[in-house]
Amino acid sequence: MAIIYLKNATNITPVSILIAEDDIDDQELLAQALQSLNPDVNAAFITNGNAFRLHLEKLEDDCLPKVILLDYNLPEMSGVEILKLLRGNARYRQIPKMIWSTSNSSIFKNQSVEFGAVDYFVKPSDFDSFTVIAKKILEYV
Repeated sequence: MAIIYLKNATNITPVSILIAEDDIDDQELLAQALQSLNPDVNAAFITNGNAFRLHLEKLEDDCLPKVILLDYNLPEMSGVEILKLLRGNARYRQIPKMIWSTSNSSIFKNQSVEFGAVDYFVKPSDFDSFTVIAKKILEYV
């Protein structure tokens, strides 16, 4: 498995899972969980919403990710704001998009689903729970 931490939007390495997440601990735990379940999957992390948007726009159609995971609360552009942008573009409609957050608010969840998320996860606090989420993400790869 290749885990890539993108510092900017210029790296266009194709990945299976493109993840917008600014918390380093969540990045590392999710990467470990994904790797433990499927060592062949590639994932990339981008730490803010605007850089995520720019990265996605620069990708050729054949390099688009198979799955997108967005943190609800990101610097510069929230996960829901990204969902709204992607929803309006046919290029991204077939990519399953998911949101995760520290909040279990039904308002956040409903808003995420309304704008195109196929699932909403509450961020876990233990590795076993990260693995459960990773399994659900990998169902779409």
